[in-house]
Amino acid sequence: MLTYSCVNEQNGINTQQGLGRTLNVSEGGVLLETYIHLNLKNTISLTIALKEKMVDIKGKILWCKENAEGMFVSGIEFYEMELDAFAILKRYLELFYKELPQ
Repeated sequence: MLTYSCVNEQNGINTQQGLGRTLNVSEGGVLLETYIHLNLKNTISLTIALKEKMVDIKGKILWCKENAEGMFVSGIEFYEMELDAFAILKRYLELFYKELPQ
């Protein structure tokens, strides 16, 4: 699970926040499942936590669609990632794909 916060690009106001489930992730972005529709006009900040380390990664919401279960799946592209955030993301990727069923 990831926490997220969406900000309106025009006025900088936080418009949405909550928890999302990572369906797929790479160094370039994430496929995120949420309970609510994410507005494409917003930017998103995802908080990734690994043990005692937490990092915020900014992203652009490219698309958002409702699935058959009534949840919303969004494609998010990462941008403006700092070097320390990238290192934590790489570790998160290793753990994420290690836990997938073979």
